[in-house]
Amino acid sequence: MPAWETKRKWTDEYVEGYRLYVSTSAPFKRGAGPEDCADLSMSLLIDFASSFELPLTFKNEDGWIYLSEGTHAAKVGRTSLTLRNFFDPRAEGAGSASWEDKEEFRQAIWKHMNVRDLWNHNTRPTNLGRPRPGDLMMRYGGGNHHCALVYQVYPPGRSHPEEKNKSIPDYPGDSQARTARRSHLLESRLPVGTLTT
Repeated sequence: MPAWETKRKWTDEYVEGYRLYVSTSAPFKRGAGPEDCADLSMSLLIDFASSFELPLTFKNEDGWIYLSEGTHAAKVGRTSLTLRNFFDPRAEGAGSASWEDKEEFRQAIWKHMNVRDLWNHNTRPTNLGRPRPGDLMMRYGGGNHHCALVYQVYPPGRSHPEEKNKSIPDYPGDSQARTARRSHLLESRLPVGTLTT
C-alpha cells in the first residue's frame, strides 16, 4: 500500500503553500520528536505532501529511491528502474525498506536519509538573494555536516532581536551569508526526472 494516495502534482502554488506551512508549523515542531537536523525538514515535507495528496521521492547516496506512491524502496543501477520495482517486493532491485502508510514512510526516510543525501540528491541551490521559509541552509563536507530549516526571515535592514546574544552561534555566519547568498530548496524527484517540488 502506498504511503498515501496521490491525486495531484506539485505546482508553484503548492510550493508557496509549503513555504507558508513551514513558517507556521516549524516553530511548534522543534524538539518535539526524535528528529535530527535533517529529519525535521523531511518530516514537514511529508506532512504537507500527504495532506494535499502530492507525490514525494527521496534518493540516498547508496542509490535507493523512496517513492511515496510505492510500497518500498528500489535500487537504482541494479536493474532498469520501472514502477514495478516500487510495488512488487519480488522485483529485482526491490529494497527491504517498506511502508504501508505515511508514518512508516516517514520512519524509512528518517532511517535511510541524512544531510549528505539531502545535499547530494534531494536539494538544488537557490540564488534568490536571501533564504525563504522552507529553504535549507546546509553545511556539508570536512566532517562537519548540518542542516537548518528556514522558517522565518526578517525584512532587509531589520535585525534579529537576539543579534547581540553571543551565546547563539552564527549559522552559517554573517560573512558567509553575505558572500554565498545560497541556500538549498528541498525538492523531490520522480525516478523519470520529473521535478515534483
